[in-house]
Amino acid sequence: MLSSFQPVVALAQKKKRSHKMSTDNTANHEEKNIASDGKDKQTPKTIDIDGKRPVASDDMQVKNTIDIDGHRPIASSSIQDQNTIDIDGHRPVDPSNLQVLETVDMDGKRPIVADDIQVQGTIDVDGHRPIASTNLHVDETISIAGERPIASNNPDELDITSDYID
Repeated sequence: MLSSFQPVVALAQKKKRSHKMSTDNTANHEEKNIASDGKDKQTPKTIDIDGKRPVASDDMQVKNTIDIDGHRPIASSSIQDQNTIDIDGHRPVDPSNLQVLETVDMDGKRPIVADDIQVQGTIDVDGHRPIASTNLHVDETISIAGERPIASNNPDELDITSDYID
């Protein structure tokens, strides 16, 4: 008589056999252990990021590492970097159709991009934030971190509201 757990165990063993780890430089080491049946069992490769994390991708090619919270891999990709921005290291700037009007110096230089939003005013809460023109119905305001609006639970412009909630 088969146990109800046997199909689950068989499926897990099948997945385990089909999963292969690569031998490229994405990991720090590979260990061999002896399984309970006496056969060699390979432990997945790991990388030192907040402990030993398993490396799951077998097709990632590591070009370099960056020392932020451990040695994090920098994988090769098809992204064509135009420049870098100095926020928590040198992050790539990808080519896009965004038009950068100016930058603001907050945790590094952050871009301010052109938009068709109509600004009616600004508020000085955690920086200089815009107040956009909308027909959103505001029921009341709350004085936590400035006079922030409390909108209806059933707004007409849900997509606009969700973009600007912080």
